[in-house]
Amino acid sequence: MAAPKERFSPDNSSGDQPSKKRPGSPERRGGSSTDFEEVQHEKLLEMGLSFRRIVERTSEYAIFALDREGHVASWNDGAEKIKGYKAEEIIGQNMSCFYTAEDVQRGHPAKLLKIAESQGQVTDEGWRVRKDGTIFWADISITALRDKKGVLQGFGKVTRDVTRRKRAEEALGELASRLLEAHERERARIAVELNDKTSPRFSSLLAKLYQLQKRADGLSDETLQLARDSISLAESLSTDITVVSQFLNPPLLDKEGLLASLRWYLERFAKQTGISVDIDFPKELKRFLEPAERALYRVTQECLTDIFGRSGSSRVKIRLFVDQELLTLEVNDDGRGLSPSLLESLRKGTGDLRVSIAGMRELMKQFGGLLNVTPSDSGTFFTAILPMERNAGVFPDRVVHDDRSNGRVGKKVSVALGRSDHPEPTEKAISQNLSSHGMRLTTEHAWRPGEQALVSSPGGVRTEARVVYCEYMGADKFAVGLELVRPLESWTSPA
Repeated sequence: MAAPKERFSPDNSSGDQPSKKRPGSPERRGGSSTDFEEVQHEKLLEMGLSFRRIVERTSEYAIFALDREGHVASWNDGAEKIKGYKAEEIIGQNMSCFYTAEDVQRGHPAKLLKIAESQGQVTDEGWRVRKDGTIFWADISITALRDKKGVLQGFGKVTRDVTRRKRAEEALGELASRLLEAHERERARIAVELNDKTSPRFSSLLAKLYQLQKRADGLSDETLQLARDSISLAESLSTDITVVSQFLNPPLLDKEGLLASLRWYLERFAKQTGISVDIDFPKELKRFLEPAERALYRVTQECLTDIFGRSGSSRVKIRLFVDQELLTLEVNDDGRGLSPSLLESLRKGTGDLRVSIAGMRELMKQFGGLLNVTPSDSGTFFTAILPMERNAGVFPDRVVHDDRSNGRVGKKVSVALGRSDHPEPTEKAISQNLSSHGMRLTTEHAWRPGEQALVSSPGGVRTEARVVYCEYMGADKFAVGLELVRPLESWTSPA
């Protein structure tokens, strides 16, 4: 067979000129096409081998393949470094061994594979387990791998250890929470200062100005007008002091609950800012844990403060409703909204609003709730959700509990107490309150969330309880929340 007249090769070493193929013309039959395909195939093989070596030697990411049932089919250096298994130890094992017992029990690994199969890819974050039993926070991605016909062949999985980032986020959240607590204490302190000192002084000043006005005989018109102006100014300042004090520490929140205090606040917000406020509230709302009510009140304040300062809104819609024992607060404005970059920074806990938003999120977490910030068709959508059962109604000198728990682990007992001689709750005061409801606190100084406390029934059977929260509510009251961590065998229910 005669040698081909033309040959196309990448380096054109034959010296022949490559053929020029007209668009749309059929592929030329002969050796040149075959050689081209062979060269391309060899290049692809080389690239594949190079890529495989890169994947195998990557140490910062665990990159490996799974079969259709989730068994490990390949392993790289990063996977060994992050998860602790050698290739010969893990290949053939199911990926569920990387998950916590709780995740496996609820079928989380299998759910991820199903989502990846149906949607092509799935991402997730959560605690994962190393070979030695230690855990780390993982950012994972699972991609479905299919052949040319679309038949599922397996999955590719990439895992990154982001424990440091997780710890940093938790530290930021803790800092935001502490700043928020300090802010709340300062609000209460300033409110007390205004009520107890500044306001009485202005009242005294007004009384003297009124006396001066009554003794106006012999005063010039100019002096009399000066006295009248002084009275008007003092009255205005006295009103401002009262309003500011109520904004800092709303009295209606303690007496009448969340609905009344929100209506009071929103009415004044609309008058002061010129922003119309549309509210959709239920006619009635059962009282719940006072610190939780205060948290939702502060979330509303922060959302509206952000809207007023940033969005240029003319109208705000606020909705409060209960659905399946979840209390939901929705705040939506018609302003400019948050930019995508700011939304992303909020998601990561960075940016200009990181302290206020992160603080509000941490505040909601303390009560088992959450706060989401998302863009809407117009403006920004704030959603705060709070579980009602966990934060069921607490009023002075009442213990809220669930008889159905029968003293099981996880049983929550919330206590709100009246005025104390001490600025912080005392063991004696709490013990006296609990004893009237079938329990008794028998330890000292367990006031910080997470600390343990001993609790006993009147029959003498002791158990351990965790302090869920402990918040000083000002001069009038404070609240303490306990959660049983061991069974209380002889529980005595309140009458």
